[in-house]
Amino acid sequence: MSPERLNVRSMRRKLFVSHFFAALGACLAGVVFSWRCPDELSCLAALAAPVISLGAALAAVRALAARGAHAADPEKPDMAAAALVDDGRTAPAARNAFGAEGGAGLRERNAELERQNSRLLAEIAERKLLEARLAQAAGTDPLTGLPNRRAAEERLAYLASRHKRSGERFAVALCDLDRFKSVNDRFGHETGDAALRHVAGVFRAALREQDMAARWGGEEFLLIFPDTEISGGRIAAEKVRTRLNARLCRVNGHAFRLSASFGLGLYDGSDGIKAAVRAADQALYAAKSLGRNRVACAAPDDAPDTSEARWIAAPHEA
Repeated sequence: MSPERLNVRSMRRKLFVSHFFAALGACLAGVVFSWRCPDELSCLAALAAPVISLGAALAAVRALAARGAHAADPEKPDMAAAALVDDGRTAPAARNAFGAEGGAGLRERNAELERQNSRLLAEIAERKLLEARLAQAAGTDPLTGLPNRRAAEERLAYLASRHKRSGERFAVALCDLDRFKSVNDRFGHETGDAALRHVAGVFRAALREQDMAARWGGEEFLLIFPDTEISGGRIAAEKVRTRLNARLCRVNGHAFRLSASFGLGLYDGSDGIKAAVRAADQALYAAKSLGRNRVACAAPDDAPDTSEARWIAAPHEA
């Protein structure tokens, strides 16, 4: 028998003996008290004292007996201890098992959340890429790959708003391919489309990075020269015209040369964007009237407003 169990039995015996004699003494005292005070209330109080003392003795003996049983069989759960709050000393194995299972569940949940987050980020990146492609397609001419009229108008509006802040002026040029209808009539529209792509390639190679060449409609193009006066725009347009005329167009088994006429206008903030484009269109009409394959721009305001002197045209090769 374990020492702890022997100790419990000894304590139980001593407790019972002490409570028994206490109850016996209370009983004798009650008899004497009831004899001296013969009323019923005093008699009941005298008899209740030993009963209460005996009940307390029996309760203490039961508690000691339960403690002795738990000491004899440590594997048997202690119900009283189980009712207490786990302060770190009760059932450590169960707590460790729960911690292990809970930790594994949390790790699995975190891994699933990370997978969902990765899928969500991939979907967002794919959607942004699609939106960028759609925005680019909305501003691109599908035949030539150049910016379309919508993109050119947005660029003009941006430069006009920048002019309000910085006073920076810019030149615009309208370009029309000379007698391009004859190319379609002679070689077919498929060759004509290939010729338009050839022209777009010449524009890209000849213009500066900050410049823009956009397909305005049909065989007409709009060139935009930021931070450029009318004289600088004329030089840039002449460079494009010369390269286009010098480069032989070889498409679909055919070889021919193309030429174009250019008309320049200037945005200086005095009038709107439409006024600058209208001035470029009028200069283009003058270039066509003066023989095509040339660059024309409006003369200064003090120049005569009659005949060919109204327009300054660059030299050209017939």
